[in-house]
Amino acid sequence: MVKRIKRNAYTLMMTALGLLLVGGIYFSFVAPKEVEVGVSLDKQYSSVDEMKQEAQLIVEGTASTKQQGIRYQNMLFTVTDFHINKTIKGHADKKTIRILETGGFDGKNYLTVEGNKIMDKNQSYVLFLQKYQGSVTNQDAYVIIGAYQGKFAVDGNNISPALKVAPAIAKLETKQALIKDIQDQ
Repeated sequence: MVKRIKRNAYTLMMTALGLLLVGGIYFSFVAPKEVEVGVSLDKQYSSVDEMKQEAQLIVEGTASTKQQGIRYQNMLFTVTDFHINKTIKGHADKKTIRILETGGFDGKNYLTVEGNKIMDKNQSYVLFLQKYQGSVTNQDAYVIIGAYQGKFAVDGNNISPALKVAPAIAKLETKQALIKDIQDQ
C-alpha cells in the first residue's frame, strides 16, 4: 500500500514537472511577445484642442478584420481598413478608409510604439487623422495624429486613451466628454 502511494506520488510529481517544463518552453520561446519600438515623436500633444487643430479628419468607426503588414526599412507598419460610422471633423471621400500605423504582428512578436498596439480588429475608435504622405505605402491612407496620441478605443460610452499621453488627454473617460471637448474648442 505504501509502495503504491509512493509510486502514484512519484508519477504525479513527474507529470507536474513535465507540464511545467513544457509550459516554460512555450512561454519562453514559442508564445508571441510584446516588443516595444522607440520612436521620436514630432510633437507631444497636451490637449484635445491641439489635436483637433492639426487633424484633417476626426472620425468614429470600427477597425475591420482586414489588416496588411508592411516591412519598410527594417520597421513593421500595418494598414487597417477602418469603417466610418460618424465624421466629426473634415470630409472622407469613402465610408471605408485605410489607417497606417507603426507596429503590428510580425508572425512572432507584437511590435508596439510606447506600449501602444495597433488597432484591434472589430474594435470601435475615435481617431484624429492626417492624410499620409510618404513612401511606406502607395495606398491612399491616413495616419493617427502623434503616432498614437489621437487614438481612443470606444466601448459603449467609455473610452480608453492611448498610453503615454498628456494628463489632460489621459483623464478623458467617456465618449461624451471627448466629443464635448472636440466641439467646445
